[in-house]
Amino acid sequence: MTSEFFSKTYDKFWCATEEGRHQLSCPDETALLTDVSIRKVYRRTQMCEPDIHSDYLIHCQGTIDGSSCEGNKTCIIEVSSRNYVKCGDKNYAPTYFFVKYTCTQSKI
Repeated sequence: MTSEFFSKTYDKFWCATEEGRHQLSCPDETALLTDVSIRKVYRRTQMCEPDIHSDYLIHCQGTIDGSSCEGNKTCIIEVSSRNYVKCGDKNYAPTYFFVKYTCTQSKI
């Protein structure tokens, strides 16, 4: 008996103004979260535009450890404008949070 793995990658985007706890989950309830990457992004323009996520437009960014989400069916992401991004010697409130994650399902 061999097992196959099916996976699909998704993006989530929350403006820093959407303060609070947000749930990350896979559309298929039998799949598990893997490869969770959470970036808090500061843009000088302070424009929160989900359709225009480009490294060119990012002034600076930081990461949040998403490993505690991996292997779970759901995970809570805390969005807070007080989760500052370090840029050189200054701290800035993030403009948005960008999450990339994979849902992996085992098929036997």
